[in-house]
Amino acid sequence: VTDNQGQPLNNVYVILTSSFTYKSADTNAAGSYNIRGISEGLYSIEFRPPAGKNLVSQRITNILILNGKTLTLDCILPVGGIINGNVVDSNGNALNNAYIYTYPNYNGTYTSTNVNYTILGLPEGIYTVNCSADRSYNSDLIAESQSKTNVFVSSGQVVIVDFILPAGGVISGKIIGFS
Repeated sequence: VTDNQGQPLNNVYVILTSSFTYKSADTNAAGSYNIRGISEGLYSIEFRPPAGKNLVSQRITNILILNGKTLTLDCILPVGGIINGNVVDSNGNALNNAYIYTYPNYNGTYTSTNVNYTILGLPEGIYTVNCSADRSYNSDLIAESQSKTNVFVSSGQVVIVDFILPAGGVISGKIIGFS
C-alpha cells in the first residue's frame, strides 16, 4: 500500500469482509500486509489510512479468493481534501468540544481547546458540513447545531468553514416554598 507518490504507508488498516468473514491487518513500514486463512468466496477489502494522514480510504469489491491460491492486491491511497475552521458563539467565545462532521461520508472530529477543527482525507466532492455544540454543559446557545451546504472539496486543497452559533438570552430565578 502506497501513497500517490509511490511511498509505502505504514499502519494502514486493511479490512477484508464478506457476509460471514471479518479479517484485518495493519501494513508494515514497507507498506505490506498479509491476511491468511481465508475461505474461498467473494470479498470486499478496505484500506484505511492511519490517523493524521490526509489520504482517502479505498474500497474494492467483488474480490474472488480461491482455496490454495495467493492473491496479490496492491492499493494506492490518493491525497484527500481538508476542511478546517473555528467554532465560536456570537460573542466570540470558544465552543470547545463541538462536533463537526461531513455528509456524505460522515467524517468527523471535535474542536480542540483553541476552538479549531480539521477533517482530513475527504474524497473530492460536494459536502454538507454540520456542527453541533457540546450539550454536556449549560449552554446559552439559541441553536446548538448548524449546517453549511454545498462545500466543494478538492484533492490536496484546504477549505475553511467557520461556525458562529448564536448565543441567546438567559432566564433565572429562585423557587420559593409555599406556606
